[in-house]
Amino acid sequence: MYKLIKRYLSDPDSFHGNRQDKTLLKEEHKAEKNISTIRLVFYALVLLQHILKTVFVDSNLLSSLWASMLIFIASLGIFIEIRLFGKEKLYRYYNRAIKYFYTTADIFIISYLIYANYDPVLLSTYTNMSPAQFIPLIFLILHACFLVIGIFRFNPIACVYTGGASIISFIVMYIQLLQIRSFQDFFFQDAKYNISTIVYFTVLLSLTVLSSLIATRLKHVIVTSKRQEDLERFLPEFVAHEIMSGSMELSVGGERKIATILFSDIRNFTTMSENSQPEEVLDFLNSYFNDMIEVIFQYKGTLDKIIGDGIMAIFGAPFFSNDSTSNAVKTAIDMQKKLLFFNEVRILQNKEPIKIGIGIHTGEVILGRVGTSKRMEFTAIGDTVNTASRLESYTKETKANIIISDTTRGHLNGDFRLEYIGDVFLKGKHKQIKSYSVLY
Repeated sequence: MYKLIKRYLSDPDSFHGNRQDKTLLKEEHKAEKNISTIRLVFYALVLLQHILKTVFVDSNLLSSLWASMLIFIASLGIFIEIRLFGKEKLYRYYNRAIKYFYTTADIFIISYLIYANYDPVLLSTYTNMSPAQFIPLIFLILHACFLVIGIFRFNPIACVYTGGASIISFIVMYIQLLQIRSFQDFFFQDAKYNISTIVYFTVLLSLTVLSSLIATRLKHVIVTSKRQEDLERFLPEFVAHEIMSGSMELSVGGERKIATILFSDIRNFTTMSENSQPEEVLDFLNSYFNDMIEVIFQYKGTLDKIIGDGIMAIFGAPFFSNDSTSNAVKTAIDMQKKLLFFNEVRILQNKEPIKIGIGIHTGEVILGRVGTSKRMEFTAIGDTVNTASRLESYTKETKANIIISDTTRGHLNGDFRLEYIGDVFLKGKHKQIKSYSVLY
C-alpha cells in the first residue's frame, strides 16, 4: 500500500494499465459525442439553407446542392459512428489521429463553404464592409468557435493544432478570394482595410494560447480528481486530500514498517449465500462493506483488500501514528456496534442477523507489490498479517467477537475492557500466543 501511494505521486500514468489515460479518453469520448452533435446540427442548417435558397431564390443552385448533401451525410455518418459504434474504436485510436482528422476536415469544409458561397456583389449590397474586412471577421468567428469546442478535448496540442490549421486555411482562402499576388498585397496594400488581417492574427493567436492553457488546466483537474478518487478507495478522504494538496508527504524510508493489522469475516457466509440469489448476496455485501469501511476510514485506517466477505485493514502504515493500534481496536468495537443497527434492518426485512469475527495483531510488516506485470496488487505481507488472520479465525472457537494479541495490547493507549483468553496455539504456529477478548 505504501508503494501504491508513492507510485501515484511519482508515476501515476503507469498505475493499473494507465488508468488516467482511460479516464481522459472517457471524457474526450463524451466531448467528441457533443462535438458530433454540434457538427450535425450546423451542417443540417447549411443544407436547409441551401435547399430553401434553391427553391425560393435561384433554381440554378440545384446543381451545387449535392456538395451540401454530401457534407451533411458525412457528418451524419460520424455522428452515428461515435454515438453507436465508435466507443471501442475511439478508445483505440483517439490518441493518434482521429481528433486531428476531424479538426482538419471541419476547417476544410468550412473554408469550402465560405469559398463556394462568397459573392462580393451581395456583400457590398447588404453590408458596409469591404471583402478585406468581412473575410477576416467571418473566419475569426468560425475559427474561434473551433478553438472553444476544441478545449473540451482536454488536449493542449490539439488546441495548438486547431489554431495553426485555422491560420493556414485563412491565409489560403484570403489569397484565393481577394486574388492576393504578393506578401506586400496581403498586409500593406491598403492599411485601412488590412488592419482586419492583423486583428485576425492577433486575436486568433491569443485564443490559441488561451484555449491551450484552459485545456491543460481542465486535463489537470480531471487527472487529479481521478487520482484522489482512487486514493480514497484505500485511504480516508481527508488523508487522500492532504496527499493530493501536498500538505502531507510520504516517508521515503524502507518497506518494513510496524503496523496493526485488522481482519474481519462474516460467520456462516457460505451457508447464507447458498440459500440466497446472487443478486441478493451482492446487494448485501455492498451494503455491509459500505458500513464497515466507513468505520475503518473514520479511524484513519487503510483498506488493504476485500477478500470475499472478509476485510483486511492496516493501521499505522503508510502513515505512522501513536494512536494507530488504539484506533484499530476502536474500529473493531464500532464495527460490532454498527453491525447491531445493520442487523436491525435485516430483521425488519425478515432476514437472519449476521455475526462477524475480528482479529487484530501488531508487528512488523512488509509493504510492497505482489503479482505479475499484467496484474499487480499492493499489500502488506509477513507473519503479522498471518497472525491477525489466525486470530480472526480463532473467534469461531470462542464466544469472543474481537480477539487481539498480547503485542497489540501492549501498544494500546487508553482504557479498554479486555478479558484474558489464555495462551493459544494458532493454526500454522509453533508457539503459543497470548490473546485477549475485547469487551464492548
